[in-house]
Amino acid sequence: MPVRPHLASLVASAVALAPLGAWASEPSPASPPPPAGTVALPIPEPVAGRLAEAERAFAVQDYPSVIARLEALSGHPALVGRPEHRQLLEWLGASHWFAGNRDAARLALGALLRESPFHVLDRFVYPPELIDDFELLRASLAGGGVIPGRPAEPGSAPRTILRISERNTTPTLAYFAPLAVGQFANGELGKGALLASLQGLGAATMLATWLGVESLKVDGTDRVRPSDGGPARALDALWYAGFALLAGSWIWSVADGFVYRDDRPRTLEERVLEPTPPVSLHLRPALSPVAGALHWPGLAP
Repeated sequence: MPVRPHLASLVASAVALAPLGAWASEPSPASPPPPAGTVALPIPEPVAGRLAEAERAFAVQDYPSVIARLEALSGHPALVGRPEHRQLLEWLGASHWFAGNRDAARLALGALLRESPFHVLDRFVYPPELIDDFELLRASLAGGGVIPGRPAEPGSAPRTILRISERNTTPTLAYFAPLAVGQFANGELGKGALLASLQGLGAATMLATWLGVESLKVDGTDRVRPSDGGPARALDALWYAGFALLAGSWIWSVADGFVYRDDRPRTLEERVLEPTPPVSLHLRPALSPVAGALHWPGLAP
Protein backbone atom coordinates (compact mmCIF):
# COMPACT_ATOMS: atom_id res chain seq x y z
CA MET A 1 0.00 0.00 0.00
CA PRO A 2 1.67 3.27 -1.08
CA VAL A 3 2.53 5.80 1.60
CA ARG A 4 3.98 9.21 0.89
CA PRO A 5 7.43 9.75 2.47
CA HIS A 6 7.34 12.06 5.48
CA LEU A 7 10.77 11.75 7.12
CA ALA A 8 13.39 11.72 4.36
CA SER A 9 14.49 15.27 5.07
CA LEU A 10 14.64 14.56 8.83
CA VAL A 11 17.07 11.70 8.34
CA ALA A 12 19.42 13.89 6.33
CA SER A 13 19.43 16.68 8.93
CA ALA A 14 19.43 14.56 12.10
CA VAL A 15 22.09 15.15 14.77
CA ALA A 16 23.16 12.34 17.13
CA LEU A 17 22.38 13.42 20.70
CA ALA A 18 22.17 10.12 22.59
CA PRO A 19 23.02 6.43 21.96
CA LEU A 20 20.16 4.14 20.99
CA GLY A 21 20.92 1.64 23.73
CA ALA A 22 20.00 4.10 26.47
CA TRP A 23 16.28 3.78 25.66
CA ALA A 24 15.80 0.86 23.28
CA SER A 25 15.06 -1.70 26.02
CA GLU A 26 11.84 -0.02 27.23
CA PRO A 27 9.96 3.17 26.35
CA SER A 28 10.81 6.28 28.31
CA PRO A 29 8.10 8.26 30.11
CA ALA A 30 6.32 10.85 28.02
CA SER A 31 7.49 14.42 28.35
CA PRO A 32 5.39 17.50 27.65
CA PRO A 33 5.84 19.33 24.36
CA PRO A 34 8.18 22.30 24.33
CA PRO A 35 6.63 25.66 25.21
CA ALA A 36 5.29 27.78 22.41
CA GLY A 37 7.89 30.03 20.87
CA THR A 38 10.86 27.73 21.58
CA VAL A 39 12.93 26.00 18.91
CA ALA A 40 12.56 22.20 18.96
CA LEU A 41 15.80 20.22 19.07
CA PRO A 42 16.58 17.95 16.11
CA ILE A 43 15.51 14.33 16.42
CA PRO A 44 18.43 12.08 17.43
CA GLU A 45 19.88 10.14 14.52
CA PRO A 46 19.07 6.67 15.94
CA VAL A 47 15.44 7.69 16.45
CA ALA A 48 15.19 9.22 12.99
CA GLY A 49 16.75 6.05 11.55
CA ARG A 50 14.19 3.84 13.27
CA LEU A 51 11.37 6.04 11.98
CA ALA A 52 12.72 5.87 8.43
CA GLU A 53 13.00 2.08 8.65
CA ALA A 54 9.43 1.86 9.94
CA GLU A 55 8.19 4.07 7.10
CA ARG A 56 9.87 1.85 4.51
CA ALA A 57 8.45 -1.28 6.15
CA PHE A 58 4.97 0.27 6.25
CA ALA A 59 5.23 1.14 2.54
CA VAL A 60 5.80 -2.54 1.67
CA GLN A 61 3.13 -3.70 4.18
CA ASP A 62 5.67 -5.41 6.46
CA TYR A 63 3.53 -4.73 9.52
CA PRO A 64 5.42 -6.95 12.03
CA SER A 65 8.59 -4.96 11.28
CA VAL A 66 6.71 -1.68 11.72
CA ILE A 67 5.36 -2.82 15.08
CA ALA A 68 8.78 -4.04 16.25
CA ARG A 69 10.42 -0.70 15.41
CA LEU A 70 7.69 1.67 16.61
CA GLU A 71 6.63 0.01 19.88
CA ALA A 72 9.89 1.09 21.49
CA LEU A 73 9.57 4.64 20.11
CA SER A 74 6.05 5.31 21.39
CA GLY A 75 6.29 7.96 24.09
CA HIS A 76 9.98 8.70 23.46
CA PRO A 77 10.87 12.09 24.98
CA ALA A 78 12.51 13.25 21.75
CA LEU A 79 9.23 12.72 19.85
CA VAL A 80 6.31 13.46 22.17
CA GLY A 81 4.45 16.59 21.12
CA ARG A 82 5.91 16.59 17.62
CA PRO A 83 4.15 15.71 14.33
CA GLU A 84 6.52 12.76 13.97
CA HIS A 85 5.09 11.19 17.13
CA ARG A 86 1.55 11.50 15.82
CA GLN A 87 2.65 9.88 12.56
CA LEU A 88 4.33 7.14 14.59
CA LEU A 89 1.12 6.38 16.49
CA GLU A 90 -0.87 6.39 13.26
CA TRP A 91 1.47 3.86 11.62
CA LEU A 92 1.59 1.75 14.78
CA GLY A 93 -2.18 1.64 15.18
CA ALA A 94 -2.75 0.92 11.49
CA SER A 95 -0.12 -1.87 11.52
CA HIS A 96 -1.79 -3.53 14.50
CA TRP A 97 -5.14 -3.20 12.74
CA PHE A 98 -3.84 -4.79 9.54
CA ALA A 99 -2.16 -7.54 11.57
CA GLY A 100 -5.47 -8.36 13.26
CA ASN A 101 -4.47 -7.06 16.71
CA ARG A 102 -7.57 -4.92 17.19
CA ASP A 103 -7.07 -4.31 20.94
CA ALA A 104 -3.50 -3.12 20.39
CA ALA A 105 -4.73 -0.99 17.48
CA ARG A 106 -7.29 0.69 19.74
CA LEU A 107 -4.60 1.45 22.32
CA ALA A 108 -2.28 3.05 19.77
CA LEU A 109 -5.02 4.97 17.98
CA GLY A 110 -6.50 6.02 21.33
CA ALA A 111 -3.11 7.45 22.31
CA LEU A 112 -3.07 9.27 18.96
CA LEU A 113 -6.50 10.81 19.62
CA ARG A 114 -5.56 11.84 23.16
CA GLU A 115 -2.55 13.65 21.73
CA SER A 116 -4.39 15.01 18.68
CA PRO A 117 -8.18 14.77 19.20
CA PHE A 118 -9.01 15.97 15.68
CA HIS A 119 -6.50 13.88 13.76
CA VAL A 120 -7.78 12.70 10.37
CA LEU A 121 -6.73 9.53 8.55
CA ASP A 122 -6.01 9.79 4.83
CA ARG A 123 -8.83 8.06 2.93
CA PHE A 124 -6.49 7.50 -0.02
CA VAL A 125 -4.13 5.48 2.18
CA TYR A 126 -6.37 3.50 4.56
CA PRO A 127 -9.40 1.32 3.84
CA PRO A 128 -12.89 2.52 4.83
CA GLU A 129 -13.16 -0.18 7.52
CA LEU A 130 -10.11 1.15 9.37
CA ILE A 131 -11.35 4.74 9.10
CA ASP A 132 -14.77 3.70 10.41
CA ASP A 133 -13.17 1.98 13.43
CA PHE A 134 -11.06 5.10 14.01
CA GLU A 135 -14.11 7.37 13.95
CA LEU A 136 -16.03 5.05 16.27
CA LEU A 137 -13.09 5.18 18.70
CA ARG A 138 -13.06 8.99 18.47
CA ALA A 139 -16.80 9.13 19.20
CA SER A 140 -16.39 6.76 22.16
CA LEU A 141 -13.59 8.83 23.69
CA ALA A 142 -15.48 12.08 23.10
CA GLY A 143 -18.64 10.62 24.62
CA GLY A 144 -16.70 9.58 27.72
CA GLY A 145 -15.20 13.05 28.10
CA VAL A 146 -11.64 11.83 27.43
CA ILE A 147 -11.20 14.14 24.42
CA PRO A 148 -13.18 17.20 23.30
CA GLY A 149 -16.03 16.58 20.90
CA ARG A 150 -15.31 19.57 18.68
CA PRO A 151 -12.66 22.26 18.40
CA ALA A 152 -13.13 25.30 20.60
CA GLU A 153 -14.13 28.44 18.75
CA PRO A 154 -11.40 31.09 18.62
CA GLY A 155 -11.78 33.51 21.48
CA SER A 156 -14.64 31.58 23.02
CA ALA A 157 -15.07 31.59 26.77
CA PRO A 158 -16.91 29.11 28.95
CA ARG A 159 -20.62 29.79 29.43
CA THR A 160 -22.62 29.37 32.61
CA ILE A 161 -25.98 27.60 32.70
CA LEU A 162 -28.27 29.20 35.28
CA ARG A 163 -31.12 27.01 36.50
CA ILE A 164 -33.81 28.62 38.64
CA SER A 165 -35.71 25.97 40.57
CA GLU A 166 -38.13 25.73 43.45
CA ARG A 167 -38.95 23.05 45.97
CA ASN A 168 -42.42 22.17 47.29
CA THR A 169 -42.39 23.62 50.81
CA THR A 170 -46.12 23.23 51.53
CA PRO A 171 -46.55 21.90 55.08
CA THR A 172 -48.18 18.51 55.55
CA LEU A 173 -51.11 19.96 57.48
CA ALA A 174 -52.11 22.08 54.49
CA TYR A 175 -52.89 18.95 52.47
CA PHE A 176 -55.91 18.34 54.73
CA ALA A 177 -57.41 21.74 53.82
CA PRO A 178 -60.45 21.95 51.53
CA LEU A 179 -60.62 23.45 48.04
CA ALA A 180 -57.88 21.16 46.65
CA VAL A 181 -54.92 22.84 48.33
CA GLY A 182 -52.83 19.68 47.85
CA GLN A 183 -53.39 19.61 44.09
CA PHE A 184 -52.42 23.26 43.67
CA ALA A 185 -49.34 22.70 45.83
CA ASN A 186 -48.33 19.77 43.58
CA GLY A 187 -48.73 21.88 40.46
CA GLU A 188 -51.80 19.94 39.22
CA LEU A 189 -53.88 22.99 38.36
CA GLY A 190 -56.51 21.25 36.23
CA LYS A 191 -57.22 18.55 38.78
CA GLY A 192 -57.19 21.12 41.56
CA ALA A 193 -59.75 23.29 39.76
CA LEU A 194 -62.03 20.26 39.24
CA LEU A 195 -61.91 19.11 42.86
CA ALA A 196 -62.30 22.64 44.19
CA SER A 197 -65.39 23.10 41.96
CA LEU A 198 -66.93 19.85 43.22
CA GLN A 199 -66.36 20.84 46.83
CA GLY A 200 -67.81 24.28 46.18
CA LEU A 201 -70.85 22.76 44.48
CA GLY A 202 -71.42 20.40 47.42
CA ALA A 203 -71.12 23.22 49.94
CA ALA A 204 -73.45 25.46 47.91
CA THR A 205 -76.04 22.66 47.64
CA MET A 206 -75.98 22.11 51.41
CA LEU A 207 -76.42 25.82 52.08
CA ALA A 208 -79.24 26.26 49.58
CA THR A 209 -81.21 23.23 50.78
CA TRP A 210 -80.79 24.23 54.43
CA LEU A 211 -82.16 27.67 53.69
CA GLY A 212 -85.03 26.07 51.77
CA VAL A 213 -85.95 23.79 54.67
CA GLU A 214 -85.77 26.71 57.12
CA SER A 215 -88.16 28.72 54.97
CA LEU A 216 -90.77 25.94 55.16
CA LYS A 217 -90.82 25.78 58.96
CA VAL A 218 -93.58 27.43 61.01
CA ASP A 219 -92.41 30.65 62.61
CA GLY A 220 -90.70 30.03 65.95
CA THR A 221 -90.88 26.21 65.67
CA ASP A 222 -88.96 23.35 64.02
CA ARG A 223 -92.14 21.95 62.49
CA VAL A 224 -93.08 22.00 58.85
CA ARG A 225 -96.64 22.47 57.68
CA PRO A 226 -98.22 19.20 56.50
CA SER A 227 -98.70 20.66 53.07
CA ASP A 228 -94.95 21.37 52.81
CA GLY A 229 -93.83 17.91 53.95
CA GLY A 230 -93.02 16.66 50.42
CA PRO A 231 -90.80 19.59 49.44
CA ALA A 232 -89.10 19.49 52.85
CA ARG A 233 -88.19 15.83 52.44
CA ALA A 234 -86.86 16.48 48.92
CA LEU A 235 -84.73 19.36 50.15
CA ASP A 236 -83.47 17.21 53.02
CA ALA A 237 -82.40 14.45 50.59
CA LEU A 238 -80.72 17.04 48.40
CA TRP A 239 -78.82 18.34 51.43
CA TYR A 240 -77.39 14.87 52.05
CA ALA A 241 -76.43 14.63 48.38
CA GLY A 242 -74.53 17.90 48.67
CA PHE A 243 -72.86 16.67 51.83
CA ALA A 244 -71.78 13.43 50.09
CA LEU A 245 -70.38 15.42 47.15
CA LEU A 246 -68.46 17.76 49.46
CA ALA A 247 -67.09 15.00 51.69
CA GLY A 248 -66.18 12.67 48.80
CA SER A 249 -64.33 15.30 46.79
CA TRP A 250 -62.56 16.51 49.93
CA ILE A 251 -61.36 13.01 50.85
CA TRP A 252 -60.31 12.46 47.24
CA SER A 253 -58.27 15.69 47.17
CA VAL A 254 -56.47 14.83 50.44
CA ALA A 255 -55.55 11.30 49.33
CA ASP A 256 -54.54 12.39 45.84
CA GLY A 257 -52.44 15.24 47.22
CA PHE A 258 -50.35 12.91 49.38
CA VAL A 259 -49.97 10.30 46.60
CA TYR A 260 -48.59 12.78 44.08
CA ARG A 261 -46.70 14.96 46.50
CA ASP A 262 -43.16 15.64 45.21
CA ASP A 263 -40.56 17.36 47.37
CA ARG A 264 -37.85 17.33 44.70
CA PRO A 265 -36.83 20.72 43.24
CA ARG A 266 -38.51 21.66 39.96
CA THR A 267 -36.69 23.70 37.31
CA LEU A 268 -38.67 26.82 36.54
CA GLU A 269 -36.23 28.52 34.19
CA GLU A 270 -32.92 27.73 32.52
CA ARG A 271 -30.74 30.40 30.96
CA VAL A 272 -27.28 30.40 29.43
CA LEU A 273 -25.21 33.29 30.74
CA GLU A 274 -22.58 34.57 28.35
CA PRO A 275 -19.36 35.66 30.04
CA THR A 276 -18.93 39.37 30.50
CA PRO A 277 -15.91 40.64 28.57
CA PRO A 278 -13.22 42.04 30.84
CA VAL A 279 -13.06 45.79 31.12
CA SER A 280 -9.65 47.12 30.26
CA LEU A 281 -8.68 50.43 31.78
CA HIS A 282 -6.26 52.39 29.66
CA LEU A 283 -4.79 54.87 32.15
CA ARG A 284 -2.01 57.20 31.22
CA PRO A 285 -0.13 59.38 33.65
CA ALA A 286 -0.82 63.08 33.29
CA LEU A 287 0.85 66.12 34.76
CA SER A 288 -1.09 67.40 37.77
CA PRO A 289 -1.53 71.12 38.24
CA VAL A 290 -0.72 70.56 41.90
CA ALA A 291 3.01 71.00 42.34
CA GLY A 292 3.61 69.45 38.87
CA ALA A 293 3.20 65.91 40.20
CA LEU A 294 2.21 62.90 38.09
CA HIS A 295 -1.20 61.38 38.80
CA TRP A 296 -3.60 58.85 37.21
CA PRO A 297 -6.80 60.33 35.74
CA GLY A 298 -9.90 59.22 37.63
CA LEU A 299 -7.95 58.54 40.85
CA ALA A 300 -7.60 60.85 43.81
CA PRO A 301 -4.19 62.57 43.88
